[in-house]
Amino acid sequence: MPASFTQEVFMKIHLAGIDEMIPEAPILDAVRELPDKELRRVFLERRKKILERKITLVKKHLKDLDR
Repeated sequence: MPASFTQEVFMKIHLAGIDEMIPEAPILDAVRELPDKELRRVFLERRKKILERKITLVKKHLKDLDR
């Protein structure tokens, strides 16, 4: 199956590493539109990892404030 335009855009965003800077709502809306269920899963797992890293950083900064 040829890649859809949306799939190609997502791959370019992911490969460029700019997916950490894009707000969540537009990403999740676009992921929902992907026709390939496995690709949706991959992108959602990637978003989850990015958000977990951000949460870890925020927790670290909060902990530093308590010192």
